[in-house]
Amino acid sequence: MFGLLCFLCTFAPITAAQSPPSNEYAVQRVATLENFLVENLAVRANGKVLVTTSAPEATLWQIDPLSSRNATLVTRFAGASGAYGITELQPDLFYVTTGNFSIETRQPVPQSFALFEVDMTGFHQLPIGSETGLPTPRKIATVTDATVLNGLTHVDGQPGFVLAADSYAGVVWKVDIATGRVVPAVKDASMDPTPSKAAGINGLKYQNGFIYYTNTGTNLYHRLAIHANGTASAKPETLAQVTKGDDLILDDAGTTYICQQVNAVSRVASNGTQQVIAGTINSNVSSLLGPTAVAWGRSASDKNKLYVTTNGGQSAPLNTSSGSRGLSVIGPLAQDSTATNNSSASATLSATQGAATQIESNGAVAALFDQGVRWYFFMVSLPLLSVLS
Repeated sequence: MFGLLCFLCTFAPITAAQSPPSNEYAVQRVATLENFLVENLAVRANGKVLVTTSAPEATLWQIDPLSSRNATLVTRFAGASGAYGITELQPDLFYVTTGNFSIETRQPVPQSFALFEVDMTGFHQLPIGSETGLPTPRKIATVTDATVLNGLTHVDGQPGFVLAADSYAGVVWKVDIATGRVVPAVKDASMDPTPSKAAGINGLKYQNGFIYYTNTGTNLYHRLAIHANGTASAKPETLAQVTKGDDLILDDAGTTYICQQVNAVSRVASNGTQQVIAGTINSNVSSLLGPTAVAWGRSASDKNKLYVTTNGGQSAPLNTSSGSRGLSVIGPLAQDSTATNNSSASATLSATQGAATQIESNGAVAALFDQGVRWYFFMVSLPLLSVLS
């Protein structure tokens, strides 16, 4: 049955691309998942990329960037219409958030969000094209009080729990792996949705004692020092203004790479300077049609490249061309955060202490995003806010 679904996916081998515009890196399509909304990703130690889908069903796929094979369906998550955040807590032991959205109300279904474990240690793809050791997801917890689970991360050296961002509750939930107990780890005004109900905290990553997170509604990017148990140890800092920020990843130097929902990936240096490195925030004409999540490659050949999932530009209704949903790659990149330059699409916001003031975005980009969300809810059978990641 898994093999039958491979016809939905097509693979595009990585080839030489034309020179990108000034200040931008090359972007190439790796594989497409045309009949799915691709949501998030994690790169395995063997270099293969795991991809979650948020509609029309909750699935997990594996893509080998260096192979001509089609994407492979790893598993489905029963009882869920979407799979969202993913993180690797121990080698080849992944955790995925899932949930449901109602067709009738166009809202998340209460008490439907959950955390699952996916054990990839026994999964192998054979040369003849079949798979062995297909994992069965194990439910860890139902996050009863969650509104919309989004970004997912873990604290290095703490294998007992994960942290999940809740975009409309303005909270980071802590889920204990052994017991399934769910408690709020952090709740702060910088994570809240806007008064107009635009999503709050979205992308979430941990590095060196801090959680880093975007707030899609306020267009701000923050970090917060935390204890080893996941609770806050200081007030949040506002690092930069980032339009419609979604998922993110950091490099070893502390530079952040952030997906922006109007078809761009930006680099934010530690001093707050921002530069678009792929696509453009002002145009729908881009090689990145709706970037949703980003991760570094892990093999010798791609450790300086960024893999990006794309949902076909669901935040902009014109971006629905064939082949626009799936996995792309950016780079190779120079990971020197001090080399980031200003450009016409850059913005700098000095770091400030305390809860961030909420900002309503009423420019052309925000209008296009809002129009796209309404169009998407009207057109698809399983409505899902494109702000998820």
